[in-house]
Amino acid sequence: MILYIRKKYQVEYSSSVVKKLLHRLGFSYKKPKAVPGKLDPHLQELLIRKYRWLRKTPGENDVILFADAVHPTCQMIASYGGMKKGKEKELQTNSGRERVNIIPKPIANSC
Repeated sequence: MILYIRKKYQVEYSSSVVKKLLHRLGFSYKKPKAVPGKLDPHLQELLIRKYRWLRKTPGENDVILFADAVHPTCQMIASYGGMKKGKEKELQTNSGRERVNIIPKPIANSC
């Protein structure tokens, strides 16, 4: 927020002044509410259909490549910020106990 004010209005305030200003404007300094992120089953089904279609109808020079399984993970970490009092902001996350590994399942090599 301090950087935003400096860039937009060419005025520099300390963090304590910005906190007081936000409080006066009806904001509070809190974390967003972590909620489970839900995958869209419809989009997943479309992706699976497209992938199966690509496997069944390859062109003469078409190749399907998969990335190496390097186990990238995805987990959001909530941080504090100014939010309007009485309002909840939601941050979609996967469960804090589980990682989401992004590993494509390879198909048999046809060469």
